[in-house]
Amino acid sequence: MENVKNITAEKTVLYFDKESYSQKIGSIGYFVRDYANPLVEELKNLKVELTKDLIFEIIDRPSTLQRYFKNKAKEDSKSLAPVFAKYAEDEYMKMIEKGIKLATSASEAVSRSELRLSFLKDNIVFDENFKATTNPKYVHELRELYTEYLEDSEHRMAIFEQQKVVIQEYEKLWNLIGKGERFTSYDALVEAQISEIGRSLGAPKVEIRPIAYPDHYHDGILDLNHEGELTLNKENLGSRIK
Repeated sequence: MENVKNITAEKTVLYFDKESYSQKIGSIGYFVRDYANPLVEELKNLKVELTKDLIFEIIDRPSTLQRYFKNKAKEDSKSLAPVFAKYAEDEYMKMIEKGIKLATSASEAVSRSELRLSFLKDNIVFDENFKATTNPKYVHELRELYTEYLEDSEHRMAIFEQQKVVIQEYEKLWNLIGKGERFTSYDALVEAQISEIGRSLGAPKVEIRPIAYPDHYHDGILDLNHEGELTLNKENLGSRIK
């Protein structure tokens, strides 16, 4: 597991589908919190000799708990008259009413859920005190399922490398423009007009940038249209760059 974590840490995360992950992890976490652990606590109160298989057998068939205590009643009273065995069984059946109710609720929750009992058995673990938690291995696998990494696709990596080139060239172009620091006399005139009549109306100062995006002010040396095409804005290049 540690090696897997180290490999994952070296990858570049592009996207994590948190909503889908939360829904999946929440389903099993909800079952652990509201059904598995309350049932286990009651079984411990009843002094049931717990195993993981027995817990899930009781969830699958709540009558297993009744059979467990009927057998216990027979064992406890095997040297006594049958009437005492029947009395012991009746007392045990009263004692386990809460446990049966919790087991039945857990069983019904499984039947309503998209999660199969076999899936829950594989992905719920118990500590030495039989406290249930979601299997860390499943948590890791689920995160991997809903995470998109750059390194998972050669096509992505090729695009990423080209993006870096574009960004570098973009920065070079912006530095040549001066990032709005060098304005022409035309800019100074516009600035003066804004100061006189436009500022009170909230009119923006239009600076020159490497790329003007669709529906924005024509403030770029390059115009990006809705089809994703970049074209040279000759007018801005000629009138606004010294």
